[in-house]
Amino acid sequence: MTVSGPRPPLHPVTLAIDHVKAMRACVAEPLDHDQLASIKRQLGEAGGVSVLTDPEHDLSGVNSTLASDQMLVVSLEDGDYATPDLAPRVLDGWTPERLVRAGADVVKLFFWYETGSDGRTAREFLRAAAEACQAVGIPLLAEPILVLDDQRDHADALVEAVGELTTLGATALKLEFPGGPDGDPDRAAMACERITAAASVPWYLLSQGVSFETFQPQLATAIRCGASGCVVGRAVWGDLIGPNGLTRDARQTLRTRVSILEALTESSRPTPETTKDDA
Repeated sequence: MTVSGPRPPLHPVTLAIDHVKAMRACVAEPLDHDQLASIKRQLGEAGGVSVLTDPEHDLSGVNSTLASDQMLVVSLEDGDYATPDLAPRVLDGWTPERLVRAGADVVKLFFWYETGSDGRTAREFLRAAAEACQAVGIPLLAEPILVLDDQRDHADALVEAVGELTTLGATALKLEFPGGPDGDPDRAAMACERITAAASVPWYLLSQGVSFETFQPQLATAIRCGASGCVVGRAVWGDLIGPNGLTRDARQTLRTRVSILEALTESSRPTPETTKDDA
């Protein structure tokens, strides 16, 4: 009998294409709706992975590019990495029920988060969204991004945040790499193990815009220490997109990078603990 935790709601690799501001920043020039839609559709064709997109830029077009084994994750929040001093809110007119009708398999909710009493508003925001998702039977992927002062250790705060958020109804968590890209690898591994112990739901590593070369060892560490996979955006496509979309070579590089991450999620995963069958 294989011993395992909660069933992950997503493919081990999810390609995040929901950050329109990040796309425009990568291209370094304005992108109109049609250009964004074209880029998103091309990115969505990267392979049999989950795809995270927003509902306001060609949701139906992105959905139409996905194969039957690709899950569609759709962001519900209004902000696209807005500043921490703004209260969290959902996109005007969008609800989990409407996202289900639009073809979503999973809802994603981003919010800035401070641990302790300062995080009460964000916790209430998450709880309300989770209840709305549960009412229509769709999983919720919660993405808290920490707000820290210079005195607080990132890894400790992240573990504390997981402990505060894990029982509020989200199906899974999308989390930063503890300690940041320049943190000590051994300490980061210990923090990932603490996150896994604190979480009652599966968690996925986000890329935070680091390079693809930086993200690979981060993902290997996270998977080895209990993460279920990753939700990756600019680390995979940030240097590949242009105003006219992706070239043929860029599309091949994209597919290769996704395949590398898929292999990492398998090769870095520890062998499940097994026990004798009850025969």
